[in-house]
Amino acid sequence: MPVDAAISYDLGAANAAMTGWKVQVNAQNLFDKEYIAGCCGAVQCSFGMRRTVLATLSYRW
Repeated sequence: MPVDAAISYDLGAANAAMTGWKVQVNAQNLFDKEYIAGCCGAVQCSFGMRRTVLATLSYRW
């Protein structure tokens, strides 16, 4: 089974000038394991996604 993880940080907590900014990193299939995501019948199966990492920077006003 794949392992997912996420972490985020409010940049305003470190510096008042950065109030409203947030950075976040999400990882899917963190250990890049091969797995069967699903099957349609007895012989038609598909593998799950490889490791995917997404970083975002957002501002909320």
